Amino acid sequence: MGQNCNPDRYRDLTVVLWFNFCAKLKIFASITHHRKATKPYKQFEMHNPTHSISAKEARNLIDLGKPISNVTVNGILSIEINSCELKKEVTIENCVIESLKCINIMFHNQVIIRNSHLKDAAFNFSYFYGGLIIDNCRFDKYLDFEAGGHNNSGNLYLIKNSDFLGFVNFNDCWFTGDVAILNNNFLKGTNIGSKEQYITLDQELQIQNNLGQTAIDNHRREDEQNCL
Repeated sequence: MGQNCNPDRYRDLTVVLWFNFCAKLKIFASITHHRKATKPYKQFEMHNPTHSISAKEARNLIDLGKPISNVTVNGILSIEINSCELKKEVTIENCVIESLKCINIMFHNQVIIRNSHLKDAAFNFSYFYGGLIIDNCRFDKYLDFEAGGHNNSGNLYLIKNSDFLGFVNFNDCWFTGDVAILNNNFLKGTNIGSKEQYITLDQELQIQNNLGQTAIDNHRREDEQNCL
């Protein structure tokens, strides 16, 4: 006797497959939009803000879920949380940041850094569950994303139209959602495209129109270099 079919089971499976398809379609449309908006590389440009705030004032804005915009942030803006989990959306736009330190933070909502000049920054061991957008920015020094990533499916990890004056390190990152690296200038290179740096990509890496090496295999962390 054949096994009885359960209509509810197949209906539930159809719903799951449909939602998965819609999520992938949304990401594809987002990446396609950014590709169409990508133009030949143009050096980063921005006007310096006329208003300054302290790192403490900027941190208060983040705690309140408010954007940091059109200011120079003096001092070290350190995002440190006892639980290591930040559930506020972080937006930094049209800013000059003296130093931004995000170490071992789990960002549950989207992080946006746009049209900004960061003189020093670090994102070691930070998870961007809600996705990351870096657009039209300049980073002056070595930039570390090591052992991070972890953008959830449906939340894009996008870096575009930006200048990186130092090496950009993605060693030991695991990206569970889509990643797009578009139209950047890596003056000292990056290892995002390396097969030898323990970088895991659950989705195909979208990497186009970048200047500089994007698949450097023999990179050591900045602190390791200083010990040699």
